[in-house]
Amino acid sequence: MAMSLWTAHPDCPEHLKPELERRVRSLPSSFLLPPIANEVFDNPNVCYERLQGWALSQGFAIVRTSGSVKQKRPRFEFRCIHHGGETANTRKLEDHVIRDEEGTIISRRCESVKIQS
Repeated sequence: MAMSLWTAHPDCPEHLKPELERRVRSLPSSFLLPPIANEVFDNPNVCYERLQGWALSQGFAIVRTSGSVKQKRPRFEFRCIHHGGETANTRKLEDHVIRDEEGTIISRRCESVKIQS
């Protein structure tokens, strides 16, 4: 598949298509190929970039769920962010944003976010 021919999915919002197509077309052509078993990478970051590039071209994203560089042969596990049994919620945030009568956010979910207007 040639990079210049890659086009966004028809359901992609029109205002996002040019940027998405520009970014995917800028990736190395090998990033658009599906991952293969026993593929070897120079380091974990190169692996992540390659997998994330392929995922982007397919309409999803990945996250690193586990791994270690301390082993003789470093291992990492990556998963699709959209598939899984439950939300990770490692920060123990509330499921929903809670607002007071004036509309101010009072839940912990947004405690460290400050928006300047």
